[in-house]
Amino acid sequence: MARDLSVPPAAPLPVRLAALGQVNINPDIRAALAAQPLATALRANPAALTESLFAATGHDEQVFLNTCVASAVNTGVRGRVPTLAGLLHVGRAIADGAERSVNRATPEARTRADRIGRTQEELVGDRVAEARAEFTEIETRALDLVTRDQTDPEVRRGWRDLTDQWSRVTQKLAAADLTVAKVPVLTRKVVPGNWLLSASLALPLAFDRGSRRYQGIDGQVYVSKIQGLLAMEPNGSLFGHDVDAPSTPLTPELATPGGRDAFWQRLSQSAGTVVTTPGHTVHVQATRAAGEQVFVLDDPKNANPAMLTPTEFADWARESKAQAPTALFPAENPHTPVTMGDATPDIDTTPNRDVPPDSGGTPDRAATSDRDTRDDDGDAVFSAVIDLWTAADNAGSPESGVFGPPAPRAPQPHLAGQDHANLTAAEGAELLNRLDLTKPVPTHDDLTKPALAAGPDNAVERSSAGERRYTWAGERRLPPLPELLELPRLVHSVWLGGALRAAGAVLHLRDNLVHTAQTAGDRWKAVLWTDVSRADVVHALRRLGRWPVLTQLRHDDSGEDERFDLDHLTAVADLYALAEGAGIALVDVNEVFHDEAPMTRHDDFSTELHRRSRDGRDAAAAIAANEILSRFGGVHADPRLRADDLGPAADVVNSPAGWAGGNGLMAMPKGHPIADLHGDALAGAGPARPGSLPGDEALPDLARLAGLPGLAGFSPGSAEGFDVEEPTADTLAGLTVDEAAKWVIESLVQDLLDRDGDLNLLAVAEAVEGHPRADELWTVVLAFLATRPEFADLVRSVTLEGVDEHGAPRRVDLPARAADLIELADAAPVESRPGERTTPATLSWPDWL
Repeated sequence: MARDLSVPPAAPLPVRLAALGQVNINPDIRAALAAQPLATALRANPAALTESLFAATGHDEQVFLNTCVASAVNTGVRGRVPTLAGLLHVGRAIADGAERSVNRATPEARTRADRIGRTQEELVGDRVAEARAEFTEIETRALDLVTRDQTDPEVRRGWRDLTDQWSRVTQKLAAADLTVAKVPVLTRKVVPGNWLLSASLALPLAFDRGSRRYQGIDGQVYVSKIQGLLAMEPNGSLFGHDVDAPSTPLTPELATPGGRDAFWQRLSQSAGTVVTTPGHTVHVQATRAAGEQVFVLDDPKNANPAMLTPTEFADWARESKAQAPTALFPAENPHTPVTMGDATPDIDTTPNRDVPPDSGGTPDRAATSDRDTRDDDGDAVFSAVIDLWTAADNAGSPESGVFGPPAPRAPQPHLAGQDHANLTAAEGAELLNRLDLTKPVPTHDDLTKPALAAGPDNAVERSSAGERRYTWAGERRLPPLPELLELPRLVHSVWLGGALRAAGAVLHLRDNLVHTAQTAGDRWKAVLWTDVSRADVVHALRRLGRWPVLTQLRHDDSGEDERFDLDHLTAVADLYALAEGAGIALVDVNEVFHDEAPMTRHDDFSTELHRRSRDGRDAAAAIAANEILSRFGGVHADPRLRADDLGPAADVVNSPAGWAGGNGLMAMPKGHPIADLHGDALAGAGPARPGSLPGDEALPDLARLAGLPGLAGFSPGSAEGFDVEEPTADTLAGLTVDEAAKWVIESLVQDLLDRDGDLNLLAVAEAVEGHPRADELWTVVLAFLATRPEFADLVRSVTLEGVDEHGAPRRVDLPARAADLIELADAAPVESRPGERTTPATLSWPDWL
């Protein structure tokens, strides 16, 4: 990082991020920027600073038909300059540059008519005065927003609106320069996100200064007003240096798979490049998605960038007659370079500003073997470390771990704001039917109470009026039954930790679910609760070409970049096929229990699930089953069991107790007080006994509190049903880098505390190496630990090598940038524990961060 930047470790995370972001600012400008009233106010309010940071970055859509160049440059500026305060500093510099253009212009240019009654000099004067007034208005409104409640959606929208206003003003300023041969006339793009339709609607305006309306912005002139404010690019050039660079046709270069791969490899080592098409300019960046090569095409005409495979990008280049800077191709390039003319770079929303690591390792670093040049995308690493810092800072008490239990997810759009607190059992059953992941995404209107009430009445009911309402538990004085006992005809099963794979010891669990669904028939419904998300299913089916039912399915709005390996994608697609084929409702537990309607014991559920062990998942499944029965009612059967006869379950409402359970089973009407008693028993129960099913450890307490009427009609699926090995217990392949890093960090920190400062990388190596982005994951984990003094200062040694139970050698193989964070002492490894060899070491702050 820049040596003149001070980032106090104790400062709030947003303040640290804003300070780090100033590495992109010219050192001579930083002090003036920091002294601005808005910058000062934002530093004093980390919550407001956070919102300003988020709102200031991102895609900058052109507001006028002929300002795509300025919009593209603005996107690059927004990716480099932190907060609205910094953008205002840039905007005022652009206004100053426009004003100076008048002094440099010829008398003829100044007096030339812009329109009737106004000269071009007056045009520039009006634009500059208007811009300065709007910048002042933006700053005033921003200072007011700083004082507001930052959790208010209107406040967050206000920050975004101010950034959009800044963009519109600067795009107008881009056309206010008298040093160009022809000053453009701006034409507003009346349909956001649709340049072509807007251009069609604007055709009548061609009669008003038509030639100037078709005149584009001079990109080099616009960039020159900004370059002095920004620091040098990683390659030592100025921001926007490639605006007028010579270019080469792309189509011959991308004609073969080898040519496409070579271009991707060269482009991936930079933050992206300008690519021109006739009359237009875009920006292209090479990156990876789901572990595969992709090109990110950012077109200012559109509201969002596009992600293309190499073949799709080659097709686009051919159709668009695209050209890229000749410098990207080897010196022996046989193609004839051309000049871009007025081409201006399209700056991608998330430029990769990382400098590739040196090809050689250093002898005093951790082992890197032949992995020095493996991919661990620098921009992705930086972003992931920032996210982990945020999660750690928000974790709360240290007792809950480094990151604490993850909060419930935000509701999906179809569930946001819905009031499902007082649904009947039949309405709850219909809700789960409509949330089935094998069906198209429901609309918000589909899930309102009146819409759900129109569904079938699929519940068994009995009145509990009279004395029996209070004597259901015999002589025990327990809360009364609901006046109406409603048991929905639902058989719930819970399986957490990813998809239920079609291989290994769990195959019979899938058979049990299918058998239960067949027993359910048309009258009952089998429901499989999973932590596979709707986005997981969409991603898997899209990637693998399996799209039988979800043709109407919309991707969720989470914006998450899920990076899965092929094995995980296949498992998710197979789970979908199993549920869809057997008529099982596949329901995401995290979609139903979102932050507007969370589990009562969410923290316990999340903590157990994120232990990533069989015992943890089983405990989480028991909690989830209790929450499901409490909210919806029905029958819960562990997937190790199968339903042979659901008649006894339906008769539960007619029994004196109104419920039944035991040994992996529980049947209860919605709202039965046994749900709370069972939850309390689970909370106080010890570890599960060997051979028992999840939740069985709570049965003795439950029997003591309320009896334990048994439930017939179910049987074990097979002899091995009670001893299933969890197939995904130690794999991270189905997690994003951020989520996988949390698990690895929690494990390493626990070892640091338990092993007197030993960083036991050997213990997590197998799990990390199973991730499709293993290099990136290693780098993120070690960068996070190295930049957190409370963890870095604990490190006294590192365990990188040892032997397995068969005596075969094991060694951790780190990518170069991760290895550079470990300072090994000049000492030979020693056997610290059986099968482990440890070396004295410390962690150092990453120079590249």
